[in-house]
Amino acid sequence: MPFITSAASLRRLPLFFAYCPDKAGMLSKRMEVRPTHLARWSEEKDKGYGEFGSGYKPLNPSSSGGLEIDGSLMIFRAETVEKAWEKIKTDVYWTEGIWDQDKVVVREFLENPVFNDQA
Repeated sequence: MPFITSAASLRRLPLFFAYCPDKAGMLSKRMEVRPTHLARWSEEKDKGYGEFGSGYKPLNPSSSGGLEIDGSLMIFRAETVEKAWEKIKTDVYWTEGIWDQDKVVVREFLENPVFNDQA
């Protein structure tokens, strides 16, 4: 595949989502390495690959009222599903064992002409 440099070219790349639940009890460790995670995905966004990303709340939050994060959801562009997995497996949340690696899901979206600005 040729080297892609323009934002318009990146918009033609496949769009993926990654659902990355955390292992139980990882909030403290997550917060410790969060600046590294955010810096990396900020770079991905600046390069035109990152579309959206956020931590998500647990289904049944505790009554403590404190911060609770149950995992991450990201939408991003990559050349192939293998490249999409590579982005996930090189993330600090993966390498530090925060995400439950057996439960991480990476999938490619179908093309949707309603939202495809190339149509």
